[in-house]
Amino acid sequence: SAPNGHSRSQIHDECEKYFGDGRPRKVIADRERRIFQIESALEKIQDRIERIRELHLRMTEVEYLVIDGNNCCYQGEDFIGLAALRALLPELRTQGYRVAVIFDGSICPMLKLRAAEVKEQLGNGVIFHIVPSRQSADETILRLANDDPHAFVLSNDRFREYPESPVVQQGRLIRHEIVDGQMLVRSLGIQVKFRAAEAS
Repeated sequence: SAPNGHSRSQIHDECEKYFGDGRPRKVIADRERRIFQIESALEKIQDRIERIRELHLRMTEVEYLVIDGNNCCYQGEDFIGLAALRALLPELRTQGYRVAVIFDGSICPMLKLRAAEVKEQLGNGVIFHIVPSRQSADETILRLANDDPHAFVLSNDRFREYPESPVVQQGRLIRHEIVDGQMLVRSLGIQVKFRAAEAS
């Protein structure tokens, strides 16, 4: 938009002085690229802030956790027994949650332990139950949590075969991750380590 070559030359000189480059179009393109990167980063930060807000709200909603015990006994495809649960339960009790751990009838043969020994390994202060063989632990888990809006189920199962359950309808399902000797429950802000020796 400079009226003549002299004005254009002055603009290029000023551009060189202020931006270290005498090509205004290149400077503009560079600044537009930087602005786009900043805006993209801001969107990600805003998304993270929203996730943290949702996390805080979820943490204040939860009072009672019904844990799918068998679901917490695997690291990937590897059966690790009670290692992750034994690390998680003290942290849940410390944070003041009421906790029930429900297992399928298959858990004792898998662990090569009697029911009393399983209960002993989980420690005090936990509601413990093994569903009779040939019965569904999923139904018991959901029934325990159905009628209490502050009761959530800790499981990676989505329970899609129970669409009528209030737990499923209201999204009162909390996922967990077990990886590299650690158990993470992001919705509750929990990350605990367990000993590899326990996972053998």
